[in-house]
Amino acid sequence: MKSSSSRFDANYFNKKLKSKTLIGKIYDKILLTLDGKNSKKQLGLLPKALSGRMLEVGSGLSSLCNLAQRKFQTFSLDIADLDVQKNLPNFVRASAEAIPYRGRTFSVVVAIDVIEHLTNPLSFLKCAADSLVPGGYLIIRTPNTKSIGNKLMKSEWYAFTDDTHISLHDADFWTNELRKSGFVIEDVFTDTFLLYSPKIFEEHPSPKGLILLGLTMISRILSASEVYFSTAGENTCILARSEGFQKGVQIL
Repeated sequence: MKSSSSRFDANYFNKKLKSKTLIGKIYDKILLTLDGKNSKKQLGLLPKALSGRMLEVGSGLSSLCNLAQRKFQTFSLDIADLDVQKNLPNFVRASAEAIPYRGRTFSVVVAIDVIEHLTNPLSFLKCAADSLVPGGYLIIRTPNTKSIGNKLMKSEWYAFTDDTHISLHDADFWTNELRKSGFVIEDVFTDTFLLYSPKIFEEHPSPKGLILLGLTMISRILSASEVYFSTAGENTCILARSEGFQKGVQIL
C-alpha cells in the first residue's frame, strides 16, 4: 500500500493537468488561468486591512502564498514531495492533521481542496483552531455533496473520480464541525455549478460529454467572475473565525 506522501507525488498532480486530446489540452490551459483568478478571489474574502502570518495547508502545485506575500508573512505545508515547493518560503513537509506549529500565531489558515483527502479532517480543524490568533480566519473549500453536479453525474461526479477523496460531506456537516472546533461561521457559499473531468470524456467520448465540458467551462468562468451559488454549486466555501474576539473588531 502506498504511503500518504507517495500518493500525492508529481504524478498525482500531473494526471489532473495533462490531457491527451486537443479539447482536453485547451480545457487544462484555460483551467489553470481561471484557477489563478479563483485564488485571488479566495484571498479577497479576507478584510483588506488584515496582515500578520498566513499558513497555507496543502500547498500542492498552485500556492496561494505567492499571491499573499505582499500582505502576509507566509508559511506553507504539504505532505507531498514536489520540486515546486523548494521555492516556497517557510515550507515544511507535514500532515494537515498534525500541524507542527505551536502557539496561536497565525492570522489566517487556508486549506483549499484539502479536507476531503484527510482520514481525520476534524483533527485538522482542531489544529487550525489551535494555530490561529483569537479572531483569526480559516478559509476552506471542499466538494459539496449536495451539488447539482453530484445529482446529475452520480458515479461520474468529479469528486468521486479521485480515490483520494475519502471525506466528502455537505456544508451543514462542515459548519457544524467548525463550530464544535471553536469557530464562528462568517460566510458560506458554493462555487461553480458543474465540474466535468476531461479525463472521463477522453475515456468515453460522447456528444453528452462534449456538452458537459462546455457547461463546465461556462461554470468555471462564472466562478472566476465571482458569480456564486447558494447551496447547489460543486464546492463548498467557508470563511470562519476562531473564537475569542469581540464582534466587529478586526485583527491587524
